[in-house]
Amino acid sequence: MAVIFNATNEEVTTVAHGNYFTFKPKQIKIMTPGVAMFLQMNRAEDGLVALPDDFEDPSYQHTPTGKEALKKAEAEGLSKFIAKLEWIVRNNLESLRKDLRMKNIDTDPRGLASDGELKAMELLSKYRATGEDEQHKRLEKFKELQEKLGMK
Repeated sequence: MAVIFNATNEEVTTVAHGNYFTFKPKQIKIMTPGVAMFLQMNRAEDGLVALPDDFEDPSYQHTPTGKEALKKAEAEGLSKFIAKLEWIVRNNLESLRKDLRMKNIDTDPRGLASDGELKAMELLSKYRATGEDEQHKRLEKFKELQEKLGMK
C-alpha cells in the first residue's frame, strides 16, 4: 500500500484511474500503489504528496521522525500548490494581456478573469497572509535586508 497526504488547508477532489477521491485538509489516506503513484506524479500541484510507508501505522505521525517527515512533506506540497496558483495568476495578468495586445484588443485582462482565476488569487492571498509560502517569506526577508544595506 502507499500513503498520500493533502498538505493544503483546502479540500481537494481529484480523479485518478476513473475514480473520484476527496481529501480533507491535512488528511492522510492509504491507497493502492498505482493510484498513489498517479496522484504523486500528476496531482502534486493540488498539494498531494506521497509519504513514506511508515505512515501506514497511524501512530507514526506522532513520533519525532514522523512529525519531521510530515513537516517536510507539507512544505513540499504547499510549495507546489502555491506555484500552481502563482502560474494561474501570472497567466491571467501577463500572458492574457500579451495575447490581447497582439490581437489589438484594448481591454483590461483582469475584467476577463474567470471564477477559477479569482479563486486562485483568493487562495494565493490567503496562503501568503498566513505566511505558509516559504518562497514569499524569503523574498520579503531579502528585500528587507537589501533595504537595510542600502542596495537597490
